[in-house]
Amino acid sequence: MAENENIEYAKQQIAALNAHDVDTYVSRIDESYVGQSEMSPAPSAGLKVYARVCRCFLPPSPICA
Repeated sequence: MAENENIEYAKQQIAALNAHDVDTYVSRIDESYVGQSEMSPAPSAGLKVYARVCRCFLPPSPICA
């Protein structure tokens, strides 16, 4: 990817997280991704597991309230 494409991709990912849109955020991540966090007891392997972890760390969206 060119630099401007990387910047646009990052902006889209940040916008998805800000909107609490975990499905869109995770859909742009490669299937082979393994997430690790000091807040999670084990690595999150697989996008379904990673999506569940993301939902645990994001507070409920005021849009959904």
